[in-house]
Amino acid sequence: MKKVLIIFIIVVLAGVALFVYNMPEKKKTSKKNEDKVIEDVEEESVTSPTFYKICDDDSCIYLLGSIHLGDKNINKISDKIIEAYKESDKIAVEVNITSADIDINDLYGDVGNRIDDIDDDELKEELASFLKKKLLINYDQIKDFKTGYISILIESIAYMKSGLTEDGIDSYFIKLAKEDNKEIISLETLEDQLNILLNNSNEFYKKQIKEAMDNYDESITELKKIYKAYVNGDTEKLKEYLEVNTEELSGEELDYINKLYFNRNDMMTAKVEEFLANNENVFVTVGAAHVITSKGIVEQLKDKYKVELIN
Repeated sequence: MKKVLIIFIIVVLAGVALFVYNMPEKKKTSKKNEDKVIEDVEEESVTSPTFYKICDDDSCIYLLGSIHLGDKNINKISDKIIEAYKESDKIAVEVNITSADIDINDLYGDVGNRIDDIDDDELKEELASFLKKKLLINYDQIKDFKTGYISILIESIAYMKSGLTEDGIDSYFIKLAKEDNKEIISLETLEDQLNILLNNSNEFYKKQIKEAMDNYDESITELKKIYKAYVNGDTEKLKEYLEVNTEELSGEELDYINKLYFNRNDMMTAKVEEFLANNENVFVTVGAAHVITSKGIVEQLKDKYKVELIN
């Protein structure tokens, strides 16, 4: 399966990662972060992600493929998208992150599902070395976290190292809707997402942790490529980066990907159809992977409704 960072699915945990990353025990460093600038983004670019108008005989909704991270370029929203937002009575997002709340204690495990409980001393030693060398974190700081959180922690810090923040497109429109007193609909809950991310076997997470460590530097580069394609409006490259290939997956891995991507695609598609059936005027913004990939929302709706790509 092509590696797609978990951070594109959930951004709230990045804040927890930052908490861990800045614990007092962390060594201080004066080294400047050289990854703060995302290179090759067109200087005068206007954010032009994949954007659709979907209509039945009676009503229409707008569907915006979003990205859950950003920099100064992310607020260069095209006029067509802003006008569509203004025309809409309410917005719908994956999770309203301004009202979502997570207690860090929820990430600590019970005996048996903590990282320190896994029966792989070699992996734990490799993890301790990786944390100290790459992230300047001591193993003792994370040993009581749920096993499922560790790979997310590593990937979230890679996300921070890329120079991007969690202020992405969806965050932008959530803040705008709050200012305009528009209703904000959450299509799912934070608990829904955590249940998918954190409730798998230790054997599954051992592989995830190993991959997160092995792909750490590559993940930072991959994030920048995805962001560049998004901001520059390169839909074909974005599709290539975000497409999920399940051909070589089976068992728990396949079940996880089905829950993380495809089942959520189906749920979001059903919600869009519900908005149309109820003649609700909604501006929907969800992750681009749910919109433009081969089993995404647009693919599921294109033969049932009038689906117009707005360039």
